Amino acid sequence: MTAAALRTAVSAPQGVRRYVELLEPAGVHDELRVRLAVDGEQWGTVILYRFEERHFTAEDVAVATAAAPVIARALRTALLRAVCDSPAVGSPPGSLVLGEDDAVLVTSAAAEDLLAALPERQVLTVLANLGSATRARGTASLTVTGPGGVLSFHGSPAKGVDGAVAAVVERPRPVELSPLLMRVLGFTPREREVVEGLLQGASRTHLARRLRMTEHTLGDHLRTVYGKAGVAGRAELAALLFGRHYEPPRSRGYRPVRTATSSVWTLRGDRLLLRLPATPTRVCGCRESPLGHFHGGRSRGQRLRGHRRQASAEAGR
Repeated sequence: MTAAALRTAVSAPQGVRRYVELLEPAGVHDELRVRLAVDGEQWGTVILYRFEERHFTAEDVAVATAAAPVIARALRTALLRAVCDSPAVGSPPGSLVLGEDDAVLVTSAAAEDLLAALPERQVLTVLANLGSATRARGTASLTVTGPGGVLSFHGSPAKGVDGAVAAVVERPRPVELSPLLMRVLGFTPREREVVEGLLQGASRTHLARRLRMTEHTLGDHLRTVYGKAGVAGRAELAALLFGRHYEPPRSRGYRPVRTATSSVWTLRGDRLLLRLPATPTRVCGCRESPLGHFHGGRSRGQRLRGHRRQASAEAGR
C-alpha cells in the first residue's frame, strides 16, 4: 500500500497508543502516511496531519498515491546529485563525544567543519539518532545527505562517562558510496552482481560462468546497465562509481580552463548522461553542471574517429 490514512485504516484510533500519547495531545485528528518508492526501493516517507476534527478522504489518499512515484523520483535524483557531489578526499574525519542527553561534550575542528555542511536542526536529529542507536546496539552507523553532500557517522560507547558515545564523522569512501549510487541509478539486484563482478576485473566468460548465465544474457544485462548509467563501457562505469569521488573538492561556480574534449556528466530527468564534444574546443570558466564536474578521457575508438575526420577534412581542401 502506497498511502493510508489513520482513521480509514483503524476504526478506533483511541486504541492506538501512538495516537493517544502523541497525536491527540498535539491536536492531531487524522494522519496520512505516504510511502515513496521507485521500482521497489523506498527513498522516503511523507507524513501529513489534519487538525480540528478534519480527516483525510478517499480522494486525498488517491491523490497522494498518484503523486508518490513522482516525489520518490525527485528524492532519488536529489540523492544522486548529493552522492556525485561528495568527493572523499580533502576533508579529514572528525571526532566528537556525545553526553547521555546527546549534547556534544567534546568536538574536533575537523568535525565542526564537516557538520557545518548540514543544517543545525538536521545535526541535532542525526546526533540524537546516533546516540540512541549506539546505546541500544553497542555500535551504530548512519549516512545522511544535506546541502553540503553526504556524511557518514559511526558511533561506539565512550569509556569513563556513563551513557556517553564517541562518534566519528567523515566523508564516505567511494567503496561505501558505490552501492548507494547503484541503487540510485536503478540497478536491479542481479545488475548489481554483474557490475560488482565487472569492476573486479572478471572477463565476460568468467563472469557469465560465475553468475550461472549465458554470455548472451550477460550482454543484455550490460547493455541495460550502461544505458541506465549513461556510459559507453566498463571504464566509464568504473569512473562514475569510483573515480569522481577521488577528485579533490573545488569551489562552486566557475571551473579552471580545460579542453571541451573532456567528458561531462549531466542530468536529464532522473538519468545520468555522458556528453562528449565532437571537436576539441578551449573552454574557460564553464559553469558547474547540476552534478558538479567530472572529467574522463576519450576512448581509443573516439580518438581514431577524430583523426579520420581530420584527415578527410584536410584531403578535401
